[in-house]
Amino acid sequence: MSTTQSMDEIIQNMDDIKLPQPGTLIDGKVVAKHQNKLLIDLDGVTTGIISGREAKDAEDTAKNAKVGDEISAYVIDPENDEGYTVLSLRKAGQERTWKRFIDAYENENSVTVKANEANKGGLLLDVNGIKGFIPVSQLAPMHYPRVNDADANQILQRLQALVGIEFKVKIINIDKENGKLILSERAAMEEQRQEALEGLDIGTEVEGEVSRITPFGVFVKLNDEINGLIHVTELSGDGEVKDAGEILKIGDKIKAKVIAVEPEEHRVGLSIKALTEEISEAPEEEEENKADKESESNEEEKAVTEEKPKKSVKKKVVKKKSTTKKNDDDVKNDDHDDA
Repeated sequence: MSTTQSMDEIIQNMDDIKLPQPGTLIDGKVVAKHQNKLLIDLDGVTTGIISGREAKDAEDTAKNAKVGDEISAYVIDPENDEGYTVLSLRKAGQERTWKRFIDAYENENSVTVKANEANKGGLLLDVNGIKGFIPVSQLAPMHYPRVNDADANQILQRLQALVGIEFKVKIINIDKENGKLILSERAAMEEQRQEALEGLDIGTEVEGEVSRITPFGVFVKLNDEINGLIHVTELSGDGEVKDAGEILKIGDKIKAKVIAVEPEEHRVGLSIKALTEEISEAPEEEEENKADKESESNEEEKAVTEEKPKKSVKKKVVKKKSTTKKNDDDVKNDDHDDA
């Protein structure tokens, strides 16, 4: 009778066991590895199988897995005809990637991606089967394909040169249902530039490279996010400069002083003249400081000299008092003798 009850309990417990649900992620341990197949123990409840295209993900998990490793997989089918739970590394990678993209989109954070194809409209990428697109209009100035007469073939060539390069982008549109993303490098760079500009103080000395020369001044590249302008009137402290090209050329490394910052306009005003004047004024300030110190030293010496006679007079006064006291005593003694 007890044996029968034990069997009934076992059957009842088996009825209570829940198989993994389709569309969920589940962790398990690799118990066997074949050329194109992995068997996964799922907490002793069932055995999962990963094979074919479902064994391929961006991290090459199946290729690098060893017996005993813990891995995470996506449930496709709770139980197939052979009794296995059908799992997918490919879809598990997609789910993790979608989560990362959705979190970045909702929190307005930037992500790093790599383009693997180009067409005349922009750059295409594929991250764990998720398709992304960076339109030409959303490329940062440094990557924007400027060509003569808007030649489509030249634009395509310029874009193809960007394949394989990593881009920091912001997600401006997300469609999980259709597996598509629209990305913007320009938006990410605008954010970085704004942060960089807010951290740039007037009066700061900066270094940069001359990137463009115009009749009204010189553009200087400070970093990937910031370009500054030195107006022609701020190029030299030695006199008026009529042609900036006479003293500077593209590619020159220069130092300048920040004289204006306009974050909303993305503008930085620079001056070589102000920096030169500051350097020339430095020796004069040193001389003035030296003269001030010498003056203070002389006054201190004078004060010490004036104090010495006062101390001497004080001593004489003390002696005089002492003498007076002695004379008074003598007078008293003389009076006593007379008595």
